[in-house]
Amino acid sequence: MDKVLIVGRSCFIEEWLIDRLIEKGYHVKVLSRKYPDVYYTDFTFIKGFPLDEKSLSEALRSINQIVFFPMYWNVFERSYEKEFNMNVLSCLNLISRACKQSVSRLVFVSSCDVYGFPTELPVHERTVIIPRTPHAAALSSMESLIMSLSFHNINWIILRVFDVYGPKQDSNWVLNMCSILKDALLKGIIEIPGTEDTFRDLIYIEDLIDVLLGIIELPDDVNNLILNIANGEPTPLRNIVKMIAEIIGKNVDSLYRPELSEFIPSIYAEIRVLRDLFPHFPQYSIKDGLLRTFKWVRSAINSKSFVS
Repeated sequence: MDKVLIVGRSCFIEEWLIDRLIEKGYHVKVLSRKYPDVYYTDFTFIKGFPLDEKSLSEALRSINQIVFFPMYWNVFERSYEKEFNMNVLSCLNLISRACKQSVSRLVFVSSCDVYGFPTELPVHERTVIIPRTPHAAALSSMESLIMSLSFHNINWIILRVFDVYGPKQDSNWVLNMCSILKDALLKGIIEIPGTEDTFRDLIYIEDLIDVLLGIIELPDDVNNLILNIANGEPTPLRNIVKMIAEIIGKNVDSLYRPELSEFIPSIYAEIRVLRDLFPHFPQYSIKDGLLRTFKWVRSAINSKSFVS
């Protein structure tokens, strides 16, 4: 069984992935500044950062695969310097060290933000990327650095993840469905970024984790890929508001925030390449995923454990 290193900031995607990897019997290491909020504890936690040579060296020892998440995630960030220092330099140091180790594959969890305001819809993996924010520019730079690994006999796969949501979603996401569902339930208000005619392409967390596990288990000859990770089900925000009201079972007031359209333009994905690899993807429709997320939110509120 492969030994997998997860590098990142311990967001909810990483926490879901850690638990599922351990369930499947993988040997897991985690390099992060924050201990992840996970159910299983049978993994090696290394408190640190990819720019810390000592902790990175310990993390990379005897590792077969790396799943790399950005160290800093803030789509509203205005500082190019901060993004460069936190994300791009971390990526550069990580891949430089990985080239000297026996790492067989690096999976980078990027974002659809790199497309900026799309030049075409749906976007496919060959669509030109025009990042519009410091965060998107950093992700684009990191993707380019990772592509250079093919010249060092390390396979890479880049995942451009769209609007992922689900239980435990943290507050770094612009479209934070846990917070939206909580406010709808407790306040009767749905505050949502963008306009009612903004189209987005949501993906439920368990579908994303299934893809990540499937990629980790791909044979070595499947490599050097960029994959859009989305439901392939473009949905206007007004339909999402309607689904939430139906799930909650009561009338809610909707408050759209068009001033945030800069960070959440209409975008949806062509996912033919993804479905060629995983024909049964996705397992959950948007309504199924929202219902499962709502049940978690309601349970967390009742147990007073909701954090967002």
